[in-house]
Amino acid sequence: MIRVRRATSEPTQLSTIRAEEMDRIHHESPAGPPSRKELGTRFTAVASELWAQQNAKCCYCEIKCRLQGNDVEHYRPASSYWWLAWSWENLLFACPNCNRWAKN
Repeated sequence: MIRVRRATSEPTQLSTIRAEEMDRIHHESPAGPPSRKELGTRFTAVASELWAQQNAKCCYCEIKCRLQGNDVEHYRPASSYWWLAWSWENLLFACPNCNRWAKN
């Protein structure tokens, strides 16, 4: 895994998304933790920022890849750490091969 040196401040759109999503989750799932499907995919809005800060490389295999068609990965799994699903420090840019197949 490459060392990711990202900007210390997260993109403003991510903080807005996190606030909206946390509010939505608290209203829709007050009894317990949400499922992975309920978390949605709004965290992918910062894919281009992650891609640029990782020098267009996958966080695992370090192969240069294009922005389109690749994944935003959660360092700590969103299924277990749902409250970190929209956290800047928990998001990484990964190629589909690493994110969907190799890590399993």
